[in-house]
Amino acid sequence: MRKRVVPAAVGLAIGLTAALGVAALAVGSTVTLGTAALAAPVERGGAAVAVAGGAESAVAAHPAALSTPVGRWRTIDDATGKAKSIVEISVAPGDGRLRGRIVELIDPEEQNPLCTECKGDLHDQPILGMVVLNGLKQENEHKWGGGRILDPENGKTYKVHVELEEGGRVLKLRGYIGFSLIGRTQHWLREGAEE
Repeated sequence: MRKRVVPAAVGLAIGLTAALGVAALAVGSTVTLGTAALAAPVERGGAAVAVAGGAESAVAAHPAALSTPVGRWRTIDDATGKAKSIVEISVAPGDGRLRGRIVELIDPEEQNPLCTECKGDLHDQPILGMVVLNGLKQENEHKWGGGRILDPENGKTYKVHVELEEGGRVLKLRGYIGFSLIGRTQHWLREGAEE
């Protein structure tokens, strides 16, 4: 059998799945995806782990990584269809709810933009590094709600619920005021989950 070096992202996913209480990839194990069993031993710190058919991303390496919004997402503007930023969703310390922070801006119109339209403590704060999604708790297997999302372009905060689609590769966000029927929907793409 051929040995491959695990990219840092795969090591992170293995640790992440273990931290979330999901069965982590075991040394020398076989990963089953759908009906095909794939076994490709990979060297990581002297231990061999099974990775799905040479996958170069942690997401492809373990299906459990697709069962939660935790990870990095490419935000897509619903008006233009263009990628705007990378948001990293994580579990907030203390309450265990999900939050998302902008970790990268894609082709910003200006260097180091500030949230000039934001109110309160966020007014004139850098958009890069800003928490724009918070308070999400799991409602069912693929849906999280009860959260808020900030639109840095207009400084407004909306109620939000999110839902995993396409096997966890797409995150559908519905931001709204009052009722979910009146609002905006965006579809974010999981980084590293491209087929």
